[in-house]
Amino acid sequence: MAIIVAGLIIAYVSFQRQTISLSAAGKYIHENNPSNFVEFFDNGTFHTRENLIDYYGTWTIEGEAISFHATVPMSSYSSGTIHGNTLVDPEGKKWIKQGN
Repeated sequence: MAIIVAGLIIAYVSFQRQTISLSAAGKYIHENNPSNFVEFFDNGTFHTRENLIDYYGTWTIEGEAISFHATVPMSSYSSGTIHGNTLVDPEGKKWIKQGN
């Protein structure tokens, strides 16, 4: 019985993480510079354009904390928090999710 309960708990937590990831997926536009954006895809990859430079890589989310690792054109890391439909970057700048 304990094994079944543990299995159900693991499945539930995995489902919750997947649901959070899917809800975070989407395109976010910088509130003060609409030519800058970041788009998180359902498959865990992202594309961002900042100051006319495109970056590509992977992202993960844990609760409200989102981390992303760019691999193209260079390796770099960034993070932020997701609050509803707003991404807040480490500098406190806001990126608003589109298509809500």
